[in-house]
Amino acid sequence: MAITARMKALAAIGILCPGLAITSDCRAVDPVLSLIESDQRALLDLPAVTQRIVTGSRIAGASSAFNVVEKLQKRNSSVCILFDSDSTGAGFGRWPQKLGVWLSRQYSQFKVAYHVWDDADKVYRTQVIAPGVNGYTIDLYNAGVPGSQPQDLFGRDFERAYGQCNADLIFINHGHNNDQHAPIEVHRGMLLAVANSLAIRHPAAGIVIVAQHPLRDSDGGTARSLGAISAALAMNYGLVDEYDLFEMNGKPPEWYHDNVHQSEQGELQIFSLVKQLFDEPREQMLARRPTLAERSDNLLKNGSFTEGPRGAEGWETENAILSRAPLPDGTGEPALSIISTGAGAGAAISQRIPESRLRYLRGKWITLAVREWISPDNDDQNAGAIALVGRTSTRSYGIRRGGRGGYRWLAISRYIKPDAPTLKVQIYSTLGIEPGVQAFVDRAVLVPGDLPYDMR
Repeated sequence: MAITARMKALAAIGILCPGLAITSDCRAVDPVLSLIESDQRALLDLPAVTQRIVTGSRIAGASSAFNVVEKLQKRNSSVCILFDSDSTGAGFGRWPQKLGVWLSRQYSQFKVAYHVWDDADKVYRTQVIAPGVNGYTIDLYNAGVPGSQPQDLFGRDFERAYGQCNADLIFINHGHNNDQHAPIEVHRGMLLAVANSLAIRHPAAGIVIVAQHPLRDSDGGTARSLGAISAALAMNYGLVDEYDLFEMNGKPPEWYHDNVHQSEQGELQIFSLVKQLFDEPREQMLARRPTLAERSDNLLKNGSFTEGPRGAEGWETENAILSRAPLPDGTGEPALSIISTGAGAGAAISQRIPESRLRYLRGKWITLAVREWISPDNDDQNAGAIALVGRTSTRSYGIRRGGRGGYRWLAISRYIKPDAPTLKVQIYSTLGIEPGVQAFVDRAVLVPGDLPYDMR
């Protein structure tokens, strides 16, 4: 039996999988073992995640697309589906459009319109797949951008990209443009923040996360895919597991166009997974609550940044000037402004978790979620990030140019070792040394657990 990256991941979390024993020999051939051993075993030990990776099992009958199918069968209202994607789903001819074509054949009474995001002009280009006869429309808005990360349209383009309708279903298809060396929890945290941000805007929508197919020539994308699987199952989102499909079939060369992108054969394989969401679902798959939109007991002091003369009581300053100020675009309420001084690398505010609280957190997972705003006129490439710091640092991605000009949720999770001596939260205006880089934050929440908010 061929040893796949999935089998190696199973061995790494202590599960005996076919053809691979837990021995020193297993360690020698396992390129992902070092990832899992870096405090990530507990993340994959979540029962739902372990069961999914081991058995490939799915929740029979439950689907994030149930509400869509129900509306289509009743034939008395329109349906809207959104896609947040990189190049593996962007444009015309990819699996999102194949879904539109298939839906037009299944529900011929509906007009089906496929809208593709033009990132140069910041508008949608529309292709009508079927004219329909009943006056209702299935709209598919594909906000896919080649080379993108999932929040690249979350700034000033957010409403244009994701606000064209009240969505019934949202697909998040990202990973290949993320750093393959980042640990599982960083990818997982990014997807949790993305999914929750879209769910806040579209509270009635089912959410589906795509665990993207592996690279053709290496296991370099394994952490990204495991992060996607973990995020989907932790929040009870729908999961399109391309990673599992490609791995368990030995990554057939004919399924690839190049090292990253799927061929037409690969496209059809992916669409077969997507279509399963619509095949006779019996109930709606409901995401776990609470989410980023809701309140929770906060382990941080002054997480609303409203206390003290500058709004920063309880926070320490690192190479930054603080004030409470309105956003430059005049929207929203005043927030905490963090401006870098250039006195050293990294301009941030920080808060140390006292021993009395750290004692409670040792041996647990914790999640930090922060809402941050970076100006679209800011040219600093290192602007915006959050971190949980102990002996080492778990840090989120920064806010890329496309994600600026609007509030962005950032989220990261970290396992706190039983012997952890200290824990510190950091919120950056920049990771670099450029002076004058400004960021605004209006909410920061630290909670025990593995969801963006977790009240267990």
